[in-house]
Amino acid sequence: MQACSLIADLPPILEAMTPLVEKIHSSIEQERQQNAAFLNQIWQRLADLGNYLESSTTGFGEARDANHRLQSGIQQQVSHLLSDANTAESLPALRELLGESVEQIRGQVNSYVADEIPRLQLAEEQCQQLTQQVTALQKEAATLKEALEAKQHEANRDPLTNLANRRAFDKFLAKEHSRWQRYKHPLSLVFIDIDWFKRINDQYGHKAGDAALISIARILRNSLREHDFLARYGGEEFIALLPNADLNAAFEVAEKVRQAVMNTRYHFQEQPVQGTISCGISEIVEHNSPQEVLHRADTALYEAKEKGRNQTAIAVN
Repeated sequence: MQACSLIADLPPILEAMTPLVEKIHSSIEQERQQNAAFLNQIWQRLADLGNYLESSTTGFGEARDANHRLQSGIQQQVSHLLSDANTAESLPALRELLGESVEQIRGQVNSYVADEIPRLQLAEEQCQQLTQQVTALQKEAATLKEALEAKQHEANRDPLTNLANRRAFDKFLAKEHSRWQRYKHPLSLVFIDIDWFKRINDQYGHKAGDAALISIARILRNSLREHDFLARYGGEEFIALLPNADLNAAFEVAEKVRQAVMNTRYHFQEQPVQGTISCGISEIVEHNSPQEVLHRADTALYEAKEKGRNQTAIAVN
């Protein structure tokens, strides 16, 4: 009968989830289009740079050929001058030959310069364009980097409490577990759950529940040690990873956090609201996977709940 009831409840639940799924899909599609447009801009910039480099290579080739023609022409004139000088019968004749050769060489140089000045001007303009394009590309790359970093930060944060989210915590736990395997420094984990959270929602409304989550998140963050890693794990659950803390040290930290929450009063719409938390602690031991450590801490948290809440329980290693 219970199974039938659950099945009967599925259509309304699925119907209620449809707008959320559509919103998520729309957000993903919009982000995809924005990224595609930006990448097209980058591609166009790179294509322009490629065209410039190709034209620059052609220009440099033309300049090299012109320089080669100038040198060849001057060498020919010098060779003719030396040959004619050997056959010159008088000094005036030699002077005349020399003058003609110098004029021919001057003409070749002037022609080379006349051709080279526009080429140099074009090269200078192309260099300026290249500088502008590289600068624009650098700015766009920096913008993309900032956007990606912002997206990465957003993907790893809980939007309500601004704590790390479950995704970020799982990555951090895997990294710290690898470090523990190398150095064997104590590493403990604390599962934290707000007691009677559903009652707060039911009595005061979901806005009060959100306010409670924000307030307790702030208390947890201020009560933990500086190097501890705190995350909202989902719903009313938080989780903290405590490097260099064995079970005894972790218990002291958890109790400090629990008492700080218990001793804090806050108001929602001028109504006093009090919250307490329950904590479950586990320590990484030999042959423990991250999932096993999480499971043992979760089991200890369940034990604390079963014994009356507002207390800390330690998992047996």
